[in-house]
Amino acid sequence: MNRFVLILAAFISTSALAQGADIVAGIPDIPLMPGFTEAVDETVIYDKPEGRIVFASASNSAARYSSVLDYYRTELLERGWLERRALWGDMAFQRTGELLEINIEPMDGIIPASPLSDTVGVRVSFQLSPL
Repeated sequence: MNRFVLILAAFISTSALAQGADIVAGIPDIPLMPGFTEAVDETVIYDKPEGRIVFASASNSAARYSSVLDYYRTELLERGWLERRALWGDMAFQRTGELLEINIEPMDGIIPASPLSDTVGVRVSFQLSPL
């Protein structure tokens, strides 16, 4: 029975990737929000016995800051990540010995006078590290 479950899980994962399910490079269990383009040339991955460290980013010129917050909060909580207070960035999540921090900023790098939640055109940075 366990063997069947593992084979089925592998098939589903492979099928999802084959259908173009976008994920953040180096962090296969984190979805890339639809409409975002990842800056793959800026991705840095360290894989060590103590755990993996990943820096990745993506942007979307039409996305709103608030919709990105809502998307990742919903998606990550559904995937078993627990939200915790962010030390760096806008959001932080913890799961199985890893910490994921997410920062959202305007694409042009200029902090607007209006609330950041109204900002359109954002860049999302992901930082994954062992606890």
